[in-house]
Amino acid sequence: MPFSSTEEALSFAETSVLYNSTMLAYIVKIPITEKETYENILIKPVKRNNTIINIVFNNIIKKENKILGINSECKTINSISICNKYQIVSLVNETCITKRLNSKQNPTCQYSNANHVKPIEILQPGLILLNNFNGTVNNSLEEMSVAGTFVVKFSNLTIKINNDSFYNGETLLTGALPVRTQFAP
Repeated sequence: MPFSSTEEALSFAETSVLYNSTMLAYIVKIPITEKETYENILIKPVKRNNTIINIVFNNIIKKENKILGINSECKTINSISICNKYQIVSLVNETCITKRLNSKQNPTCQYSNANHVKPIEILQPGLILLNNFNGTVNNSLEEMSVAGTFVVKFSNLTIKINNDSFYNGETLLTGALPVRTQFAP
């Protein structure tokens, strides 16, 4: 099992309670997992000549030549994600993304119009994709004019992209410190 503690395993558990007039039963289901570690890859279509590659799965996992698409969000706690077997699809027959990930040249890809793709997309807190973007980025120290496709990573900072503000701050929560000296009256 990939769990480092009982508490971590229980955080993935599902519980049920059954009751009849004489008995109360608690059922705890902990997922059986494979001890395989995959690389999690986020794929976003990038505009080029106002077209994009058609992408079926934005989230995929990869281990060596085994590539799987994730069709719904997996349960994630701390740094562990567990996907149900119904949440993943083998991409063995998919020719475009798998060949690109395995560094094979000239894959067969389907393309579509990119008018619906936003030029600014928040991927996660502190990570923004500028997709075929033409404008300004300001981090309160300097302003830059940029043109093209970029990933902007920032923390503990407010940035402005074409006058839209984005903030990513880290908050460190600390518990109460233990009392070292108690004064008695």
